[in-house]
Order: sequence, then structure tokens, then C-alpha cells
Amino acid sequence: MKLVGIAGGSGSGKSTLAISLCRKYPQICALLHIDDYFKKSEDAPTLAGFTNWDHPDAIRFDDLYRDLLSLKSGNSVTILTKSELYNPGFNHSLRNKIEYTIEPKPVILLEGYLALYNEEVRSLLDMKIYLDIPIEESTKRRSSNKFALDEKYYAEVLVPMHKQFVEPTKEYADVAIDVSNMTPEEVLQKIEHELSI
Repeated sequence: MKLVGIAGGSGSGKSTLAISLCRKYPQICALLHIDDYFKKSEDAPTLAGFTNWDHPDAIRFDDLYRDLLSLKSGNSVTILTKSELYNPGFNHSLRNKIEYTIEPKPVILLEGYLALYNEEVRSLLDMKIYLDIPIEESTKRRSSNKFALDEKYYAEVLVPMHKQFVEPTKEYADVAIDVSNMTPEEVLQKIEHELSI
């Protein structure tokens, strides 16, 4: 089994890449999203009057580490998910996460902006990928199924947090790809080659 982390800023194409791999290779790939490990809003940090979902302290890294370890040991894990892959009916206003059981497969993808941030989690990863694009550009490309960004949140929370916590994790990547001028298909082909699928 290979554990593969896919990191990068908001709108860089992480979930598009991970979901494309799972749909193309359903017998080989399974997917965990960092977003499914957010703490409850009352337990998350705040900044500039907002709940700060872009700070590492908003993530239940201990639970994520435990689930990755469990999968690596050949056990399935059940999570509450809003994944477009496993829960296509998810609605941000309804917050209707569903239970989903992820079975161990030859390739487990961990997708999320802080996929390479936590040292314990990083130690489990066999390959670390960073999709690189300026945050100012990537947020314009966010998929339509994501909730709209509040301009104040974007300027006072997301961008500073990206520069403080997400961008520096590029140094841990085995594969860092500048996706600024690449289509999702080109990114997929590049990662297929890197993973030797």
C-alpha cells in the first residue's frame, strides 16, 4: 500500500486530481479529505472575527493519523464525509455529511491544503505532492460546488494562513508541480506517471 499526500492552496486542483484518480482507478485508489477532519466550529480557532478554518488548529490531526495508520494496517475506517466522490448530494447550507466506510486499497490518497503540514501524518506518507499556484490566482479557479468566499475572510484569514502554513509545506514535497498553466487532465497525466499507475 502507498499513502500519497496531495497538498496545495485553495483552488489549486487537489480534490479534482484526487477524485479523478479514484474515478479512473476505483479498484486501486481510495480517498481521505482533510476537510472531513475539521473540529467543531466552537473548538476551532478564530481570527478577525471569523472561525479560522485555514489554521492547523482547526484540524483533528490525531484522528487523521489514527485513520491513516488503520488503513495502512489493512483495516477499513468509517468517517463522516462531505466528499464530492462519496457524498455527491452534500450541501454546504444543510451540512449533510454522511457516514462512509473507506476500505484499504493499494493507493490511499490524502487530499487537503494541510496534507503535508503535520509531522506525524507526513511520516506515514510514501509520496508527497504539492500543487503550486499563487493563492490569488487559485482562488479564482475554485470549483462551483464550493461555497463562495467572503472577501474579508479571503483577505484577512485565507491568504495570510496560506502564506504562513500551506505554502511552506512545499519544501516537504517529493513532487511539486506548477499548475498555473496546466489543465486538470495534464495534471492527472503527470501524477499518473509519478505514481506509475
